[in-house]
Amino acid sequence: MNATLLAQLAAGFAAGAAAAWLFLRLLQASVRGLPGHPHPGRALVAGFVLRAALVVAVFALVARLAQGPGLAAALVGFLVLRSWRLRQVRREGTPR
Repeated sequence: MNATLLAQLAAGFAAGAAAAWLFLRLLQASVRGLPGHPHPGRALVAGFVLRAALVVAVFALVARLAQGPGLAAALVGFLVLRSWRLRQVRREGTPR
């Protein structure tokens, strides 16, 4: 493994983990804003579109800059952070 590949893997993993963190934070904000919202269905759809667009943009940027290995590392980073956070929420209950 050369230094360039290692840097691509690390950057990809970090970008994927950051995208997962952002996705889950926006999901949490979206769900918390539902009570009392005049159009909760529209709010959920709009929130999903925003979250999906942000994650796709991150993955597209990684694909453009780091190619295959970085993109695979970004996917792994996303899944690792998402799995860790879901286990944490299940253990602790609803996040505040």
